Amino acid sequence: MDVNLSDGDAELLRRILTSYLSDLRMEIVDTDNHEYKAKLKAEQSQLRDILDRIGGPAGG
Repeated sequence: MDVNLSDGDAELLRRILTSYLSDLRMEIVDTDNHEYKAKLKAEQSQLRDILDRIGGPAGG
């Protein structure tokens, strides 16, 4: 699937993903359930990949 975003939309998406990844990092650290932690880490990896594909961290 291809998605075309304006520069403004891409920047907004970068900011949202960057913010969510920060929150997700904290959730991973605070989670004791190993299965849930593994699921969160997989999500984190997938979101980082998406962020890389749309041009890196917010402001970049």
